[in-house]
Amino acid sequence: MKINKVIITIFVFLVMLSSAEAYLFRTAAIDGPSYEANGSYVFINLSTIDVGGLTQIGTPAANFNVNSNTVYDVTYSASGYQTDTDDFYFDAGLPTCSGTTCHLTTGQFDTHCTYSPTYDDWTCVVTDTITTQWISFIYNKNDPTWGEVIRILNSMYPGECMPGEINTQQCGETDVGECSYGIQTRTCQSNYYWGSWGLCVGEIGSTAETCDNKDNDCDGTVDEDLTQPTTCGLGECSGNTGTETCTAGVWGGDTCNPLEGAVTEICEGLLDENCDGSVDEGCECTIGNTKSCGSDVGECISGIKTCQADGAWGTECVGEIIPTAEICDGLDNDCDGLIDEGGVCYVPLPDISSMIGMTRFNIINDDYLRPGDSIIILATLENKGDINLEDIRLTFTIPELDMRRRIGPFDLKKNQETTNLIMLDIPYWAEPGYYNIRATASNGNARKVKYREIVIHN
Repeated sequence: MKINKVIITIFVFLVMLSSAEAYLFRTAAIDGPSYEANGSYVFINLSTIDVGGLTQIGTPAANFNVNSNTVYDVTYSASGYQTDTDDFYFDAGLPTCSGTTCHLTTGQFDTHCTYSPTYDDWTCVVTDTITTQWISFIYNKNDPTWGEVIRILNSMYPGECMPGEINTQQCGETDVGECSYGIQTRTCQSNYYWGSWGLCVGEIGSTAETCDNKDNDCDGTVDEDLTQPTTCGLGECSGNTGTETCTAGVWGGDTCNPLEGAVTEICEGLLDENCDGSVDEGCECTIGNTKSCGSDVGECISGIKTCQADGAWGTECVGEIIPTAEICDGLDNDCDGLIDEGGVCYVPLPDISSMIGMTRFNIINDDYLRPGDSIIILATLENKGDINLEDIRLTFTIPELDMRRRIGPFDLKKNQETTNLIMLDIPYWAEPGYYNIRATASNGNARKVKYREIVIHN
């Protein structure tokens, strides 16, 4: 059956174009995103369905009586979904159609139908030639359950908006001074709910007042009460302090003295007494001082250099252990931050991709399966290799019926096999036809897939 979903601008009127007859109108709501994602019918229970002012609860379907050559407003609503209104029109000439196609025109309504001998029903699309809006439905004159019936499945969408929809709002604090308002937007997400508001684009917000002859804090006053501490000086004079004041966007009047406290330089290797920015000018180091040399990466060990009597560092790195050639020992011998690099420990791994086999995949009760039955499967897995296989999972799926069953994980020792009995429940809504059961045995490294065809009868 084809999903019939169309959003049509609501127009409330009834058109009687010829003598009308009453028909059974059966309709239900389904989850639109699920159908669009995988083609599965996920029915919405306890929906409220209104047809021409008559309201019933869909559990999931509801039955109404409608007249031919009459326009009906059909409204669907359910908790967690957006309310949806469609318009429906049934041409009185359709029951007399024959052959494989039928084209009917009554007033402004143009109906095209195609007959399905498989299901003995008509799939129709009716278009309002004035508004160009359309809706589709299924008509069956001899349904085994309902007799003469008209069917519509209506897709509903959750949340509060349609994906991709955008709205905007003004944002920001104020437009006083340097401030100005901005605009922020939000977009309807794929889950049919509004996403978060985005950034406030174009907003200029208040900031702390700065010395720039502008009203940065947007309080209506420019550069008010701005002073800042200053520091100056080098060496022993570093940290001398003062204050400056902002006037018309310019800092000035600094009271800091950079040479306050300066004295003659003393070469003891510690202090810059004359506040010129240098300690013991001309000396490479202070005699007797030491520093690290070499590397501490990997197996290397750094050593120590000592400042000599001439004020220069010695050339010997005492206690240093230098790099050696890399070998396969779990250590960083060459001290480059990598362990056993360059392929020194390469050992080829065995190919286990063909070790797992599926020697049996039988459907025990495949002679006559119907909706609601359980499919009984007997499957045997074999480890054809000479190593044990761990964490094997055996999965059976029929995607068209949203059926899935998994067993495992389990281990399979080398040259051994295991047999499993599995049952898959066929949903009651399954349509008759041919389906493939896919069996997959895998542990991430080894994988085996097989298929078996089944037939589901009425």
